[in-house]
Amino acid sequence: MSLTRLSSFAVFVVAGVAAVFAGEINSPNVLLGRVHGDTACIITTKGVDWTKNLSDTTVDWTTAVSGDGYAGAYSGAAGLGKIIFCAVPADLHTPSDLLIVDTTFVGKDTVTTFSSDLAKHDSIDVNAVAVAEIGNAFWVGCSSAGVLRLDSTYANQSVFEPGFDKRTWPASDDSVAKSLDSAKGAGKRISSQINMLTAGAKRLFVVRNDGLFILNPADTTWEHPVIKNKTTMAMIDVSASPDKDSLCYVLAIDNPGKSDSAHLYKYESGNLSAVSASVPVPRAMAAGSNGSLYIVDETSSELSRWRNNAGAFSELDGEATYRDRMISALGQVSHAKITDVSVSESKSDTALLLSSEDGIWFSTNENTDCKAGKHFHHITHKVNVGSDLSNVFAQPSILNLEYPSCKFVYNLGSDADVTIDIFDYNMDHVTRITNKSHRQAGDHSGDDVWDGTVGGRTVSPGVYYFVVSTNHGKRGFGKIIVAKN
Repeated sequence: MSLTRLSSFAVFVVAGVAAVFAGEINSPNVLLGRVHGDTACIITTKGVDWTKNLSDTTVDWTTAVSGDGYAGAYSGAAGLGKIIFCAVPADLHTPSDLLIVDTTFVGKDTVTTFSSDLAKHDSIDVNAVAVAEIGNAFWVGCSSAGVLRLDSTYANQSVFEPGFDKRTWPASDDSVAKSLDSAKGAGKRISSQINMLTAGAKRLFVVRNDGLFILNPADTTWEHPVIKNKTTMAMIDVSASPDKDSLCYVLAIDNPGKSDSAHLYKYESGNLSAVSASVPVPRAMAAGSNGSLYIVDETSSELSRWRNNAGAFSELDGEATYRDRMISALGQVSHAKITDVSVSESKSDTALLLSSEDGIWFSTNENTDCKAGKHFHHITHKVNVGSDLSNVFAQPSILNLEYPSCKFVYNLGSDADVTIDIFDYNMDHVTRITNKSHRQAGDHSGDDVWDGTVGGRTVSPGVYYFVVSTNHGKRGFGKIIVAKN
C-alpha cells in the first residue's frame, strides 16, 4: 500500500553479510517480512535481516542492510534464491529502494548499487511500489511507468504497460512519455499508477486505480481489462491464490475522493463480487491454497483465516486463536500489533510469518501447529535498558503510517516522579508527555506514549529529541523521527 509518491528508485543488490544477533533481529519494529520455506527476510525500521534456517530459533540472523532504516515498506517477494522488497528510506527525501537480498551468496560483505535509466525523466514517476516473482523473473510495479520485468541478472529490463504493447528500456525519455500520452489520448495520460501486483499460479494480477489487469508472463501479453472501474471505485491491493489460476482478492476504496470506505472483493473466472461484510477489511492479506485467505484486520491489527467455498466465506481460525498462540509464546499477554502476514506453502506443510511492532511470530509447520493450538515462535531484538536513565529510547523510534505512536522505555533505580519533554531539531520545546508522574523503580515500557501530535494536530515531519528526567536529578536523552504528515 502506497505511503508516499517519490520520483525514482535505486536498486541495491545485497549479498553475503555478517551474522550479528544470536536468535535476535536488528529491531523489534518489523515493517514487512517474506517467508519461502525455511528462508525468511524482514525489513525493519533499522534495516534488513534474513536467515536460511527459520525453524532453528537459536540461529544467527544475518544483517543485509543497516543504518537509519526505513519509514515503510510497500511490498516484497521471494524466489530465484532471492528476496526482494520495495522500501521507503527513513529520511523520506531519497527515492524508494529496491532491495534484492541474495540468500545463495557466501562470502564477504558486499553491497552493490546501480540506478535504473527509468529514473532519468521527471515527467515519468517510476517509484517502485510492488513486486512479485513468476516465470523466472521479478516483476516490479511502478507508479506511472507500468510493470518492470527484471531477469535473474537484472540486465534485461523491460516495461509492460497494462493494455498496451511491450516497451523495452532504456529508451529516449521524451519518446517514452510521448508514446504513453499518445496511446492514452493526446497529452491526457490517465492514472496509470500501479498500486499493487501479485503472482498467481501462472499469471500476474495487477491493480491500478482504474481496474484489474492480468499479464501472461509466458508470452508477455495482456488480457483485456477484467474490470475497468467507473469513478466509484479505486483498486489498491490484490492477493492471488497460489494454486488457482483465476482466483484473487482485491481491496478497493468505494467512492474515492468522497469516502475512505474500503471493501474486499473476490475475482474468480472473470467475475468480480463483493465479499461478505462479516469478513474484516484487510490492513494486509495473503492468499493461501484451496481458497483460503489470511487477513490482518485494518482496525484491530489482529489475524484471522477465512475460506472461500462456492462463493460463501467462512472463518477457519479466528483472531483469538492466533492471539492466544502469541501469548503462549511469551508466557504473558502480548499487545503487539500485527503489521503484515506472509505465507509459503509446500506439499508437506505451510510456513506462516507475522510481522509486528514486537518482532516476528512464525510457524514452519502451520497446518499441524494451528490444529494443535501450538504457540508461535517469537524472535525480537532485546534492547538493553540502562539502569537509572543511562539508556532510554522510544519504541518505535520512527513514527509513520504503520507505527503512528511510540512508547518510552527506561529504567528507574528507585521510585521517582518522571517528566518527559519533546524538543524539535533546534531544541525548541514542543510538548510535555508527562509531568512529575510517580513511577516505581524498575523497567518501564508502556506507561508513557506519544502519537506525534500536539493539541490534536500532527507535528511536522522531522527529527525530534526527548528528555526523560526525575525529581532526583537523573536525565536521559533519545531521538524520534516523525515521518508522517
